[in-house]
Amino acid sequence: MFNVNQWDKICGKLSAVFNLTDEKGNGIEGAPKFGNYFKIDIPDPGTASGDGYDWVRVEGVDENQDKNEDTESISIRVRFG
Repeated sequence: MFNVNQWDKICGKLSAVFNLTDEKGNGIEGAPKFGNYFKIDIPDPGTASGDGYDWVRVEGVDENQDKNEDTESISIRVRFG
């Protein structure tokens, strides 16, 4: 789940394409971190202000594991802007 650049491959052909970027819009690899951005190419006209893309900023990343329940969860909080 932390490989944002591969989300569209997991979801299939009709999915939006997500790319992880730094604050300048340069593509980066790895897990998202506070202050990174998602550049989102939704299969429809994008915003003029976003140069045809939608952008969200990463505000938080949480990873939780409950060994007693044998579960783990990941949450990534983002905000438009």
